[in-house]
Amino acid sequence: MKQRPVLPSASLPATGSDPWALPSTRLWDAADMARAERHVLMLQEVAEVGMDMARNLQLEALYQRAADTPTGTTVRRVGEDFGQSFDRIAGAVTRTLALEAQIAEALAVQKREARRLAWRAERELAKQVASQSATKPAAPAPDKPEISAEPPAPAAKEPTRH
Repeated sequence: MKQRPVLPSASLPATGSDPWALPSTRLWDAADMARAERHVLMLQEVAEVGMDMARNLQLEALYQRAADTPTGTTVRRVGEDFGQSFDRIAGAVTRTLALEAQIAEALAVQKREARRLAWRAERELAKQVASQSATKPAAPAPDKPEISAEPPAPAAKEPTRH
């Protein structure tokens, strides 16, 4: 049974004892998000390189078949086995795509959770503001005079001079 390689410490944030487990118990910070997005892009590129290798191997196999001698012998190089090479490349591409999908899904979960928590915090703040405004009397608008319960006192008349 093959052992999985250990992820370097600079890769995804580790949780628990399994280095391949993606964090789900805490929100990632901005650095974790950027790292995961960068890893997704790198894995997409690795998958493309693997697919290019598989296509090149297919072309080599087709050219080799066309170069076969009429006697049925081939002119392949020693130790070259197209099936075995293709199997290794296809396996590498499959594992790369699976890891890319795993990281992309974890990233999507983290983004959804961050949006949900932001919405919850915004809603909680709106509730607090509404409850504070319900308990406090509203301040008068600055451009309108304050209306009191008592009528204003009459202005004292100045003596007139004749």
